[in-house]
Amino acid sequence: MTDFMVKPLFLVDLDDTLLQTARKMPANMPRQVAALDKHGQPLSFTNPTQQVFIEWLLHSADVVPVTARSVDAFKRVQIPFKQGAICAHGAVILGANGQRDEVWHQQMLNTLAPYREPLVHIQTTLNSI
Repeated sequence: MTDFMVKPLFLVDLDDTLLQTARKMPANMPRQVAALDKHGQPLSFTNPTQQVFIEWLLHSADVVPVTARSVDAFKRVQIPFKQGAICAHGAVILGANGQRDEVWHQQMLNTLAPYREPLVHIQTTLNSI
């Protein structure tokens, strides 16, 4: 028998799971700020039940958030994740050090290369409209 315990790994969604915007919460519900907007203002919150669950989860498991949020938006989340994250619908993997996984980044660049020009064209067209 070993002297250490292997923690379970949890991949967990953020928005509307661990946190949500104020408009999705009852007005009188106590809340704690869980994420900031790009101006540093509170954007997302946890309720007391979510806060207890998050504290238990972070203590009991290795937790990797999986989110549609961009890396910049994820870095404004106030929950102290320590195992990295999967951001932008899986397009970016962050290591425990908060740095982008370069092997995965190259894979995404190669995979998405054929779509770059058509997407830029669509974006330019939409911006002009």
